[in-house]
Amino acid sequence: VRQGDAADAWYVVGRGPLEVWRDDGAGEARVGVLDAGESFGEIGLLQGTPRTATVRAGPDGAEVLRVPAAAFHAMMAASPESRGDVVASMLARIEAQAARALREGGEGNSDAGD
Repeated sequence: VRQGDAADAWYVVGRGPLEVWRDDGAGEARVGVLDAGESFGEIGLLQGTPRTATVRAGPDGAEVLRVPAAAFHAMMAASPESRGDVVASMLARIEAQAARALREGGEGNSDAGD
């Protein structure tokens, strides 16, 4: 996925790593890595916003499960357990980003992208 594109799916990493990149206008920097079992893309789907980062396969490739937006929203509506898992994962990434920003003097990096 590319930063700025419309959010049209949620992704679950089957085999990684995937590299997460952000462009802050001054250039692109790698801000995180996603491994098997992790997911991304839910922020844009839940908020109706464009992708917040670019996510690329690492040098050895990767496998991901792509869940289209309609299926993601149906899953969220039908399964409180799934909804809770997705939100917990998203919050853990946000907390890690905030902690890292505090350690690095305010520079915000993310473990995952969207």
